[in-house]
Order: sequence, then C-alpha cells, then structure tokens
Amino acid sequence: MTASPPLWVLSNASTLDELRRPDALTLIVGDRPRSCQLLLTLGIAMSVRPASVTGVALTGTPPGSDQELLERLFGYPFLFDVEALCWAPWLRLDPVRLLRQHARRHGVVVVWPGQVRGRTVTFSAPGRRDYVNVAMTGFSVMQPIPTRFPDQVPFTIERVPA
Repeated sequence: MTASPPLWVLSNASTLDELRRPDALTLIVGDRPRSCQLLLTLGIAMSVRPASVTGVALTGTPPGSDQELLERLFGYPFLFDVEALCWAPWLRLDPVRLLRQHARRHGVVVVWPGQVRGRTVTFSAPGRRDYVNVAMTGFSVMQPIPTRFPDQVPFTIERVPA
C-alpha cells in the first residue's frame, strides 16, 4: 500500500515541479529529525524514495573517483547522510560541487547537515578535516516548519538567485 500525497501538494505543484528541474539543488536545513521527515514527506508527494548517501554510494568498495560516485548516486535525487561525503577524505572532493553535478540531469534535494547563511554553505568547523565553507548561488533552501493541519505546507523555501 502506498501513501497518498498530502493535501498541501495540490496548491504547491509548481514548487514541487521546480525541485525536479535539471540543475535544481535544494538544501533542507534545520533540526535533523524534522529535516529528514520533510525529505520523506516530499518523497511521498513526488513518488521518490529518499536514499542514504552512505547506503547507496559509500558501502562496499570505496568509489575511485567523483564520476564513479555520481554513477552510484544516479537515480537517487533525494538524499540524506550527505555528511558522509565530508568524512571521506580519500575521495578528495568538494561535496557541494558533487551535489551540483548530481543535479545536472534532474533536481536534487538533500538534507544538509550544516548551515546556510545567505550565499554561504557550511559544515563542521574551521580547522577540521571535514570543514566545508562554500559560497554559491542558484540554489534553494528549505526549512521544515511545524504544521497543525494536512493542508498546511510543512516548509519555507528561499531561493538564492544565480
């Protein structure tokens, strides 16, 4: 049995269509449990099953290149556990750049484990090996918000123009 899309989907079809378009990168930020719940809710609304980066791309033999990692992520536009990309120093990659590349074919929505302030995306802290601090444009930031009724939209969205 599959779950029915939530009622708020009907009045927000254009926003959901935006998330699907090629080159669309959306970062969900905020409290991790609420962010993961929002990703799952969006997945139900859009018939997409969220996937763990660890589970689909980093389990087993480590990928040998960015391209191999992208191949493993193919078909998974909704992702969580992306911090694993920051914790894999042997990959020597920029996780934000990789997510942008992944979004080229279809929109990508991820639970971002760090913060977004204006046009700056961060994870961890300066001086740590897993520190990410990237200035970027042309993406969206979603934040989960509590709702009381099934027709209420469970997020706010901010678009950072290119």
